[in-house]
Amino acid sequence: MQFSVRTLVAVLATAGILAGCSSVPVDGAKTAGTTTTAASTSGSQNGQGVTVDNSAVKTVEVDPLNDPKSPLAQRSVYFALDSYSVAPQYDQMLSAHANYLMSHQNRNIVVEGNTDERGSSEYNLALGQKRSEAVISKLKLLGVPATRMEAVSFGKEKPLAKGSNEEAWAKNRRADIRYR
Repeated sequence: MQFSVRTLVAVLATAGILAGCSSVPVDGAKTAGTTTTAASTSGSQNGQGVTVDNSAVKTVEVDPLNDPKSPLAQRSVYFALDSYSVAPQYDQMLSAHANYLMSHQNRNIVVEGNTDERGSSEYNLALGQKRSEAVISKLKLLGVPATRMEAVSFGKEKPLAKGSNEEAWAKNRRADIRYR
């Protein structure tokens, strides 16, 4: 039994030495969009404490499109009643999406125009189309090729919020950016 404890200690010591030889990135070499994690382990057998530092460094590339802290997490532009004018408050968000699309040439988008429940189906389909085209126009001005964007309208068919009140209507008057 004593032999197995010595063997365990020798194996863990060897693992610790090997882990200590692993390469670690130089401070400041971390780039935007990366996450670094480290782990250490310790163990004990029969009252004899054995501590091994396995500082394994793992760098993971995080797509800013999936980062909830990124401006790219916001993908809806909201509109006033009967309007398809994009408010200036969305300029920064649309600029972030344009920059992302320009640096990720393999990504395309569909902009889905939506309306609230008021008005005829025909009117709402036309208004939803104008809203999606208004967002695409802004993105084109920021340098995104029209061939990578598609405008569609759902009119009042895909409400985000249920209800017949101003709060629900305001949430439904929107254009959503969908990546593909």
